[in-house]
Amino acid sequence: MDEAPSISLDRISKRFGDGPPVLDEISLQVGGGQIIAVVGPSGCGKSTLLRIVAGLLPASSGEVRHSGPEPDMAFIFQDATLLPWATVRDNIILPHRLRKVDRQSWDGLAEEWGRRMGLTKALDFYPRQLSGGMKMRVSIARALSCFPNLLLLDEPFGALDAITRNRLNEELLELHAKARWTGLFVTHSVNEAVFLSHRIVIIGNNPGHVSAVIENPLPFPRNAHTRESLEYLRLVGETTARLHEVLSA
Repeated sequence: MDEAPSISLDRISKRFGDGPPVLDEISLQVGGGQIIAVVGPSGCGKSTLLRIVAGLLPASSGEVRHSGPEPDMAFIFQDATLLPWATVRDNIILPHRLRKVDRQSWDGLAEEWGRRMGLTKALDFYPRQLSGGMKMRVSIARALSCFPNLLLLDEPFGALDAITRNRLNEELLELHAKARWTGLFVTHSVNEAVFLSHRIVIIGNNPGHVSAVIENPLPFPRNAHTRESLEYLRLVGETTARLHEVLSA
């Protein structure tokens, strides 16, 4: 994959119709190949911001700019958003069919990503036969099978149990180490934000604004032992304290 793009958000504001502002002049720099975690209270506009970056919503004012290669984007939503009538195999290759790519170009991708995501034995299963964690693995496989250089994630692991969530966090970083895409990850979990990111952005609300940016010096690669380190625990504590300040403001 080519070098990942960098993203610049320049004073992004958003309101819906005549309603109150949802976002107020959000400015943020995301370096190529970095993962930025975005945390904040419910209703502060995190998902709205992600959809503006994706081009799914227009900003009321401000601009999203990219530098480097043209972004080839994938979006992983809170729900796995799988086609219930399609097998795991067909869900993984769905974007390639929609793009009307020559079958020879995507033949074998389901097997490749099924293997990478631990789904080899489930390729002919239907979503109703899968656990929540396996469904999310299919969603990740579908997104990354397109080899994006920009990955947007809207709390994809929020409904999973802690053990499955931690395992998928580790697998996501393993995939990032190989492909080096740029990532913007919205989450409610401080632990997840610290584990995954190069930087943590805390969004305050009423309206949504950048309240704090915390640099994350934890070295890569990260694994289960990272969560036991004193630096990880310190960062979780610092981020939690800053988030409580936002909630009490």
